[in-house]
Amino acid sequence: QKHEDSNDLDQISLYWSTSILANGVSGCGKSTLGQAVAKELDIPFVDGDSLHPPENIEKMSNGIPLDDNDRAPWLRKIRAEG
Repeated sequence: QKHEDSNDLDQISLYWSTSILANGVSGCGKSTLGQAVAKELDIPFVDGDSLHPPENIEKMSNGIPLDDNDRAPWLRKIRAEG
């Protein structure tokens, strides 16, 4: 008979998720690397820049740096997509 507190792996459902993040300065090859890794591993590729809300894209297009308040919804979306 099993003890009430025993951990029986047959009864535990595990879900593993892996995200691979590449960061660096503009034009250093992050997207190229990401696409190659995704292809090799047969996993989806998501470019983080595509997850910015339109307001952030507008600011960046006008050379206005993003602050933490601007980045918050973008980071939440990255978390949700990952």
